Amino acid sequence: MLWLISFMLHAALIYFVIILYTRMNSLKATEQKQRELLEETENTLAAFLMEVKEENEKLSKAAATSPDFSAEELKSDLQTPKQPQPPIESQQSVESEDPVPEHLSALLSEVEVQEEKVNEPVSSLETEASTPSESEIEETFEDQVKALYDQGLSLEEIAKELKTGKTEIELLLKFSGKL
Repeated sequence: MLWLISFMLHAALIYFVIILYTRMNSLKATEQKQRELLEETENTLAAFLMEVKEENEKLSKAAATSPDFSAEELKSDLQTPKQPQPPIESQQSVESEDPVPEHLSALLSEVEVQEEKVNEPVSSLETEASTPSESEIEETFEDQVKALYDQGLSLEEIAKELKTGKTEIELLLKFSGKL
């Protein structure tokens, strides 16, 4: 009788161990899928940030080199195809019917603000000449973020200081290896 009870208990324990093992494997598989999805999302966001950064630099250079640079010229430049996009991005651009993508509409407003600054009277420009030269002030956005982070500022404080999003700061620090 005791042998029979012992065998039944052993069988039940083996059954529960098998169930736990299968659940643990399915949990590990789910975690791996989530890691892959997170990595893919981070890569996509990094590519998007780099694209936006490049376009910001182009806009800055265009506004600095051409005093009569206008938002209309920017719109015409954005509507002309530049170079072939990867398949995923080309599908997104085909789906949107707006001639100017949403993420660039903010850039258009920034260009208009820069255009107003370019058209300021000469007297205000002369007062700015007394400040340090642009080469002394000009520091890349990434360098500014890293410097503020090294000073011990939190992500929110850096975002407020540089007037940008907390997620952008977090991604930039993450991809530069600071986080």
